[in-house]
Order: sequence, then C-alpha cells, then structure tokens
Amino acid sequence: PTEIEPDVTSDLRLIDSETGETLDISSGGDIVLLYEEYRLRFQRHLEAMCQSRSGRMMTLNAGDDLGHHLFDVLRRRGWIR
Repeated sequence: PTEIEPDVTSDLRLIDSETGETLDISSGGDIVLLYEEYRLRFQRHLEAMCQSRSGRMMTLNAGDDLGHHLFDVLRRRGWIR
C-alpha cells in the first residue's frame, strides 16, 4: 500500500530491493507528485507490454483481499469462468 500512496513526512533513504542502490530524498509535495507520475508511467508501460503479447494485467494492492480479486473481479472481467 505504501508504494501506491507513500507517506512521506521526513527525509528518506530509498533502497532498491533488487539492486541495493540507494537514493536519499528530502520530503516535500513535489517529490510525491513526481513519484506518482513515474509510478503511473511504469504501470502503463507494463500494461502495454502485456497487451502487445496478448496478455492482460491487473494491479493489486497488497492490502486487498486476494480472494475477492481472484474469484470476483476476474470473473466480472471475463478473464476466468
């Protein structure tokens, strides 16, 4: 959930969990807006990649009920029967 809506109230050190690279940032409204812009752009890129390969993508929040998505949302979208 914090990746979708980060709670930035102080200076932070971001650590890439895959590469270990770090980025120090100062808190401020502009950084959250910039983060949101990049996150949405990356999500659209992933969706386009899936579509170009005849795939589908659905974004889930880790705090959401997985069963609801698997058995309700996917059925309503016609992705499963």
